[in-house]
Amino acid sequence: MPHRPRPRPTLARLLTQAVLTTLAITTGVALLVMGSAGMASPPARDAPQRSTPGSEPVKAPESRLMKRYDCSTEGFGVDASPQSALVQGQAGKVRAVTFDEGWAVHTSSRDDGVLVAVCLLPLP
Repeated sequence: MPHRPRPRPTLARLLTQAVLTTLAITTGVALLVMGSAGMASPPARDAPQRSTPGSEPVKAPESRLMKRYDCSTEGFGVDASPQSALVQGQAGKVRAVTFDEGWAVHTSSRDDGVLVAVCLLPLP
């Protein structure tokens, strides 16, 4: 059977194909963006509010302590071993404590303070 050459596509067919391809890609990207925007749902209104490290902005006095003790509000990698922590008391004052004390405040069911950050440098 002899091989017949394919007919050359017309300019109109090429332009139509380009427009349809662009439309399909644009629609796919738009759906991806819209879908990912809905992935994070807001907390339920009746859900208890829980303070976690990094949930509140750090104020100026606290930023000095953050720098002094090399602290992070989000934690460190698995190889890091925090030596101290910053805790905010009920009166709003932030103080540096040992990591064990900071972790006890964080895991306590009492409302005696909030863990603000964990730090790599130990207390003096």
